[in-house]
Amino acid sequence: METRAITGAQTQEFFPTPYSYSSSLSGDGNTTSSTSSSVSMSPLQAASMIQQLREWLLKMLPGQERMVEGAIVSLLSGYPAVFIGPPGTAKTTTVELIARALNVRYAYRLLTKFTTPEELFGPVDVVRLRNEGKYVRRIQNTIVDAELPFLDEIFKASSAILNTLLDVLFNRRFFDGEKMIRVPWITLYSASNEVPKEKELQALYDRFLIRVFIKRVPEQKLSEVLRASFEIEDVLSGVAQPPSVPVEAIIALRKYGLQMAREALQNQELVNKYLMIVGNLRQKGYELSERRIVQTLRLAGVIAAMYGGAVTVDDIIDALLFTVPTDEDDVEVVMRELEQYRLQSDEYLQKIVAAESLAARLESGILSRSLTKQEFVQIKSELKKLIAEIDEASKKGLLSRSSRAKMVELAARLQRLSEVARQSQQQ
Repeated sequence: METRAITGAQTQEFFPTPYSYSSSLSGDGNTTSSTSSSVSMSPLQAASMIQQLREWLLKMLPGQERMVEGAIVSLLSGYPAVFIGPPGTAKTTTVELIARALNVRYAYRLLTKFTTPEELFGPVDVVRLRNEGKYVRRIQNTIVDAELPFLDEIFKASSAILNTLLDVLFNRRFFDGEKMIRVPWITLYSASNEVPKEKELQALYDRFLIRVFIKRVPEQKLSEVLRASFEIEDVLSGVAQPPSVPVEAIIALRKYGLQMAREALQNQELVNKYLMIVGNLRQKGYELSERRIVQTLRLAGVIAAMYGGAVTVDDIIDALLFTVPTDEDDVEVVMRELEQYRLQSDEYLQKIVAAESLAARLESGILSRSLTKQEFVQIKSELKKLIAEIDEASKKGLLSRSSRAKMVELAARLQRLSEVARQSQQQ
């Protein structure tokens, strides 16, 4: 897997430092990784595996669609996620299920103001301190060693721990004495029962690009929750097996997502649309830093990769719904604000339906020989014009996800029409 070192403050400011799934963690020959990136995987294969994981999680966690989506996007992008909501809403269970599916090293820590650095980063190696005079920690089975760490009630930790976490979270590195260790995190999950209000916690809160606000499951879903609880117990106890998702699938889609984000930058109309949406959100009082704006586009690239296509307005809106709201009250307001842009992209869906209808009329007319020459020319001209508009919108990334799906049906219809016209000419 390609890795990049920290190259400067500006790079750090916009992008999280990548990490390596090598046979051993950087700087610690005694700590082996349970994953390997030696086997390449196509984005199509990877997307199929991730969709299976997504469907399985939705089945196991009924009524928690938003949490599942946020967890998957964090997993694929590497950007940390914080789940904010009342106790007992399956925040921990979600992460444990993902860890089982990936079969990676998982570390859970519940933080309080009394949590010590030793509980998170490992105890001091007394033997080496006494014999060698070196102050180092034993990091095995800690969040430094984990591939999928989960920090519960993260905002309740002491300031000393939070300061260290901020550096680890931002730079994906941990200083153990004189040695720097690259942490092998696939991503970092965290949870809190409430949004932090303290000023000193805002810097840490801002580092969580993905914020998922969770509500209790509605009553009509509780019967499904009861059923799923036994299936979850079977998985966590080892009686049942989750769908297997190799880390290679995460790596493949992460790279593909980055490629999609880069290609999106070449689409000036899409970029202009994105910047217009961002500008409108800023005018309405939402503080979007340059770092968050850049990272949101990368997040949109990952979402597009998951659905197997180029970045569209739909993907950007989905990404913004994770990155813009700062508290639960913001969620509905931001959603209403952004849905207007999704509706605009759905205007092309009507044109695709109209084009499919015209193609069907032509096909029927050719088979029944019921069209006059004038009618045939007129319908063909209208169809050609619609297809040109739709094709141009597709190139600019302006089609919604539902429109892209409908495009597949239109392509099949046009293929049949072409075949019918060819056969008619031969007769």
